[in-house]
Amino acid sequence: MTLEPLSEVAEIVMGQSPPSSTYNKDGNGLPFFQGKADFGDRYPRVRVYCNLPTKIAERGDILIPVRAPGGPTNIAQSRCCIGRGLAAIRGKKVDPIFLLHFFRYHEPQLATQGKGSTFEAINRDDLENLAVPLPPLDKQRKIAALLEKGDRLRRTRRDARQLSDTFLQSVFLEMFGDPVSNPQHWVIDNLRSLCAKFSDGPFGSNLKTSHYMQEGVRVIRLHNIDVGDFLDDDKAYIAPSHFAELKKHECVPGDVLVGTLGDPNLRACIQPSTIPQALNKADCVQARVNVDRATPDYVRGC
Repeated sequence: MTLEPLSEVAEIVMGQSPPSSTYNKDGNGLPFFQGKADFGDRYPRVRVYCNLPTKIAERGDILIPVRAPGGPTNIAQSRCCIGRGLAAIRGKKVDPIFLLHFFRYHEPQLATQGKGSTFEAINRDDLENLAVPLPPLDKQRKIAALLEKGDRLRRTRRDARQLSDTFLQSVFLEMFGDPVSNPQHWVIDNLRSLCAKFSDGPFGSNLKTSHYMQEGVRVIRLHNIDVGDFLDDDKAYIAPSHFAELKKHECVPGDVLVGTLGDPNLRACIQPSTIPQALNKADCVQARVNVDRATPDYVRGC
């Protein structure tokens, strides 16, 4: 597989803002996109039109923010005008979807290349000199198809989660009423008072990645905690002798585990019976519910 500069595999169109007097919201002219504020998950949202465009992106061009970079990469759904906050990348001998995912992978790298006194900016040289891996076209298409499938699954999962959150909120309000006004006068108490044990994991040098082993006592990390589910496909362990020094952080089946970082924040699950003994990492809060006052399932759902 060869590496070629972007200038050899694609045409680069740097945006330029037309006079503000040519902007309108009446659909007169071409859709006008000025930067990542116009971007959606995959395609930009039309907010403004321009009847005297200066720089034009064609349908299928990849749109990249070049001022205050680091935002998403989008695809032009139709011919459009682009302002100086964007560049359009038009593939010449590379599959466009392969190129799209290449840019999405390289967004952090592009962000570090920003230059400028007032705003960070990517210039034409930054883009032209970007090295693009160029496997044969048929392999590009296969790679692009796999990445598209993964991206669809990501979006589907995100949408399902949003719908689930909305549904659960509706059920909660129907059963218990607005928690702020509390029309049914339910007793309100803090989570700590409902728990026989409530603890974050060990911080700093007490538990580091270098301590992880292939077997031993299981370490529960943020990516094991999903909304309502324990994800068991990424495992880490520490030596029993090390665990003995951190015994106060022991987690057992039935404990509620709360992820306090990541997406979504404050998600929770219950430690399964298949993990009889574990240790929670920092930012993974363990709540051992006092069953005389509540149940783990109820606390997890809250």
